[in-house]
Amino acid sequence: METNNAMDLHKEKKLIGKLMEVSELSIRHKTRMLNLLKLYFDNVKEDLFFKDLSGKKWVIIFEDIINGEVQGFSTQTLMEVKIDGIPVKALFSGDTIIDKNYWGSRELPRVWGKLVIALTHQFKEIKFYWFYISKGYMTYLLMPRYFYNFYPKYDSEITEFEKKVLDTLAFKKFGSAYEPKTGIVRIQFNYYLKNGVGQITEDLLKDSNIKYFKNKNPNYIKGEELACLVELTEDNMKPIFKQVIND
Repeated sequence: METNNAMDLHKEKKLIGKLMEVSELSIRHKTRMLNLLKLYFDNVKEDLFFKDLSGKKWVIIFEDIINGEVQGFSTQTLMEVKIDGIPVKALFSGDTIIDKNYWGSRELPRVWGKLVIALTHQFKEIKFYWFYISKGYMTYLLMPRYFYNFYPKYDSEITEFEKKVLDTLAFKKFGSAYEPKTGIVRIQFNYYLKNGVGQITEDLLKDSNIKYFKNKNPNYIKGEELACLVELTEDNMKPIFKQVIND
């Protein structure tokens, strides 16, 4: 799941997000989504993008509130596995991008958060997780920003059960491209950030989470991705997450 820095919002630029079924997307939506990826990533393959999109359940579409132009999107789907006989569900987040002119908008966590809350209530009797892969530090930072416990994490070890959850989901989704020892996914023909987008500078390394991400995924710049896992319970959500959802 790839996103952009949420620090420098152009105040005059406003987004509105909405959750859509993939089947509801128009050709205009799909073409704009593909072009947005190409703006920020190299090696984007059109056929692979559309194949991946067809395997998703939902897309969160972000539109300019004035002219209705699509300025971002995030794909989502559900996965189901069994771990030691225990049913587990996971919300998998795929391609995610927001145009840089709208960085700082809280529409992504707001709309995605509403989906999470709805599914958390639906699956309250089942182990429920957020599973995604990160090729950039900004996506990785979504975990420490909004959740207390997550994996991988610089100051705690993953539990045996959740390691099984992470490995099982990653193998189901990515097969042999996933390396369980390191938690890295190496997707053949994967796209990667353009030069100057999302690079980790020495100043950024002062942040313990960013430093840890780079140590765990040193080849992020080549498109290698780090498998990430968060248990989706209300107790694990930080107050800022709940605040953003209710904005």
